[in-house]
Amino acid sequence: MGEENPARLLYTVEFYRLVKAHLNPGGVMGMQAGMILLTHHRVHPVVHRTVREAFRYVRSYKNHIPGFFLNFGFLLASDAFDPAAFSEGVIEARIRERNLALRHLTAPYLEAMFVLPKDLQEAIEGETLVSTDANPFYVTPEGEARQAPYSG
Repeated sequence: MGEENPARLLYTVEFYRLVKAHLNPGGVMGMQAGMILLTHHRVHPVVHRTVREAFRYVRSYKNHIPGFFLNFGFLLASDAFDPAAFSEGVIEARIRERNLALRHLTAPYLEAMFVLPKDLQEAIEGETLVSTDANPFYVTPEGEARQAPYSG
């Protein structure tokens, strides 16, 4: 997402506030939020920090996407509840209540999804950049997250 890419405006506080305004009461927003690379964390912490400006609870998780041979970061965000607050027992009970025949997901797996590696957790906690309509973030060819007004 380079400096001249209009998609920059899809990663701003204002955009996430619009999404939130269209959720049903108790709704949750889920989104893909950048690659999670072993060598550095540049995009995901900025997106996480920006979404925190719009939602009360924001939780990151990562998953390997075989088609890209990479780990990608995802976010769940809500004002109603903390997605990581459900215990394994609650998750297991809800799976049984709904009679879900899950092939991949299990209660322990879902609970563990929100456990992040130390370096990613530190990057998220230390991030200060907040993307706004007036100053949306972009990614340089070297993979650095920067901000500048969008002139498109």
